[in-house]
Amino acid sequence: MLEHSLAPPSLTDGRQTEKRAYVPENRLEGEYMKRIVLLLAVFLAAVTVLHAQNQETSYATNMLDGTILPVQLSSTISLGKAVPGQPISARIAQDVPLENGVVLRRGTKVLGHIVSVTPGNPARIAFTFDKVEYSKSNSVSVATDLRALASTLEINSASLPNTGPDRGTPSVWWNTVQVGGEGLYGSGPLTHGDQVVGHWVWGGGAVGQVEENGKCRGEVAGNGREQALWLFSTDACGVYGYSNVAIEHAGRTSPEGEITLTSTNPNLKIRAGSGILLRVVKSSPADVRQTS
Repeated sequence: MLEHSLAPPSLTDGRQTEKRAYVPENRLEGEYMKRIVLLLAVFLAAVTVLHAQNQETSYATNMLDGTILPVQLSSTISLGKAVPGQPISARIAQDVPLENGVVLRRGTKVLGHIVSVTPGNPARIAFTFDKVEYSKSNSVSVATDLRALASTLEINSASLPNTGPDRGTPSVWWNTVQVGGEGLYGSGPLTHGDQVVGHWVWGGGAVGQVEENGKCRGEVAGNGREQALWLFSTDACGVYGYSNVAIEHAGRTSPEGEITLTSTNPNLKIRAGSGILLRVVKSSPADVRQTS
C-alpha cells in the first residue's frame, strides 16, 4: 500500500515564491493620514481663495451710498508739511456690514491723498479718501464725505471706562462713553439718555442708525440700516478734541469727496490714531481694479 503524504500541496506549483516586504501596520496608517491631511489642506486653500474672490467682487456691488466707514488714521496729516498729491491712509476700525451678509473687515485699507494746502489765518488743507483697498490686487473707487473727526485723546477716552470699578474686569463688561456722549454698557445697549439707539458688537464698538445732528444727516439715499459706528455716537458730528479745527467743506457737494479743514494753528497735525467717520457719497463698481 502506498503511503499518502500528509504535507499540504505546494502553492508554488514549481514557481518561485513572490517575496513581499513587511510594512508595519502603524506605518501604513501614518501614510494614509498624511495623504488625507494634504488633500484637506488643498481643499481648504481652494475654498478660501474662492471665498475671497467672491467677497472682493461683492464689496464693489454692495457698498451702498450712505454707508458709514469708521476709520482710524494710519498716517499723520500735517498742515505744515503736507504737499499736494501726498498719499494718506487709514484702516477700517470695525467690521462694516454691507449688503447680502457681506462684511468689510476691520483692518481694510482706505487710501487717499492731499489735494491742496493753503497758508493763511486760518490755513486750509484739503484731502480725499477715495479708494477702499480690500486686497493688494483689488480695490474700489469711492467718494466719501466727513461726518466726524476725533483726536487720539478722544478715541482713547472712548475705548476705556471712565472710573475705577470697571478697570481690571473683562472689556465686555466695561461701561464707556462714545465720542459724542452716548453710553455703551458692556456688551449690551448703546443709549442716548434713556433711549436705546444701538448695541455693542463682537470685536468692539457699536452699531446703530445714524441720527441727524446739525449739519450731519441721518438716513441717506434710503440707506436706513444699522451702521458701524466704532467708538462714535449715532449723532456724532463735527470735530472732537481739536479745538482749533473746523470742517469747512465735508465733501457732500461739489467738489464731491473733497474734505477741507481750516485751522488757526499753522502747525496743526491730525495725528495717526485719530478716528474718522466717513460716509460713502458714491461708489464706482465699474472702477474696480484687479491686477495680477
